[in-house]
Amino acid sequence: MGYVDGSCVCPPMNLPGNTTVNLSYTTWMQHDQMILSWINGSLTASVLSTVASKHTSRATWEALEQRYASSSQNRILFLRNELLQTKKGDLSIADFLDKMNYISDNLALAGKPVEEDELVQIILNNLGPVFEMTVNAAQARDSPITYPTLESLFLTTERRMAEQTVQVIDTAPVNVYVAARGRVGRLRGTGRGAGPSNRGPSVNQRGFVSRNNNAHRQQSAASLRRSYSNQPSNSYGFISNHTESSAKWLLVT
Repeated sequence: MGYVDGSCVCPPMNLPGNTTVNLSYTTWMQHDQMILSWINGSLTASVLSTVASKHTSRATWEALEQRYASSSQNRILFLRNELLQTKKGDLSIADFLDKMNYISDNLALAGKPVEEDELVQIILNNLGPVFEMTVNAAQARDSPITYPTLESLFLTTERRMAEQTVQVIDTAPVNVYVAARGRVGRLRGTGRGAGPSNRGPSVNQRGFVSRNNNAHRQQSAASLRRSYSNQPSNSYGFISNHTESSAKWLLVT
């Protein structure tokens, strides 16, 4: 930490009275640049842009300290409330966890770090009802779930939910097609000419009245008996209807 807090001072670039590069300076710069790369590698893109102009680990750390490590009680309360109120909402699991870690890191810089088990519990409380079953499974564990395990668990759950959603979307057109065919089949039985007509009895191709129309058949038989009641009949119950060209026999039913 001597490079970061300034206790390890950079040696002069050249030895006194000599233009040769000081080997101690070269070694110090190599170590400092390695530490600087570690610091920059731990920052998000938005934070990194604020320290991109700094060339030493000490200068970068001072800039971060000035920006985020305010020890004021108001800032700590603000960050704490933001951590508790941040919900997943429409964020992906990865974006939600990054945001929670960002707030937690700011609290650590402000001197009030959040313990891992507390951060895990806050994350579980703020995931929302979509992940309720996974949250219950995580809380039912015999040992408290660690942050790396929690991150892996919910990333896997989110991926499986996305795959199931794609499967439902893929099968939806098939279900719509089957439902449409069922409606068309039912409509064919109720279309024009498909059902009984109110205009008269249904007649098949040979000219006989349909057996299903009993009421109309009985009405026709009664009408027929009235029409030929006064005509002579033979002993077999047939009514003779003689014309000049032909003789037709009608059976009285």
